[in-house]
Amino acid sequence: MRSSRTKIQYLCAALLGALSSGCGEDLSSELNKNDPPIGQMGRITNSQAPGDSISTKVDATDMMSWVYFHLASGTEVTPQSPQNTTEWDLALLRYHVKVNGGVSGSGGAMVAMISGTAFDAIEQAPAAGYVTDKADGADDDQDPDYGFAQLGPWYNYNVMTHLLTPKDQVYVVRTPSGVHYKLQLTGYYDNAGSAGFPTFRWKEIAAP
Repeated sequence: MRSSRTKIQYLCAALLGALSSGCGEDLSSELNKNDPPIGQMGRITNSQAPGDSISTKVDATDMMSWVYFHLASGTEVTPQSPQNTTEWDLALLRYHVKVNGGVSGSGGAMVAMISGTAFDAIEQAPAAGYVTDKADGADDDQDPDYGFAQLGPWYNYNVMTHLLTPKDQVYVVRTPSGVHYKLQLTGYYDNAGSAGFPTFRWKEIAAP
């Protein structure tokens, strides 16, 4: 009986020692790593998508209010000063998408586009081809030239039906924290057909 108790005490001591070692630090970091919440949270609705990716639908119908999104947590954030913080990565307003970089923010976020490769096949970010938001150019529409738009509209517009249809193209976003995510816009309408609900599928990928 005493021998069994001694063995149990020894095992407990060994486990505590492992948790306080470098191995324990690794385990702690894994336990503290939060997966994006699934379901509706305010103006954000997350759902599980194929390939262990996340699909996020954003209620961006308010024409005066950007929805700021943090990819690592999969949540909306409400920065007091969006221009001077790194707490957001993307922001959406109707069909506009901006990144926390250039004229839109101080985070240094950038976006690139990968052509001719399916979303599921992309496992590593490109080393080049990134752009960020900049001041309005020659189009004189008074809107900044957002990085996503610089790479070409993410949608096709039907002048007869006035409907937007996402193009089959994949972007890679480099966030202010230096993490890379592949992202594909997949929709713009809610289940009732109302506009202003951009939906995108996304997943973290390896750095270049």
